[in-house]
Amino acid sequence: MLSLLSKCIDRMNLYNNAAHFGEVAGEEAGAAWKDILNLLYELLGKPE
Repeated sequence: MLSLLSKCIDRMNLYNNAAHFGEVAGEEAGAAWKDILNLLYELLGKPE
């Protein structure tokens, strides 16, 4: 699971900003780009 989260974060960090991400993932996802990244980082930081 940690490996999958890490890969997701790496791929999302390829985009320079929300508009760039929105071009690929859609306008709604672009608007939530920072929130999505922050949530992924939170998931990565929780040991279970």
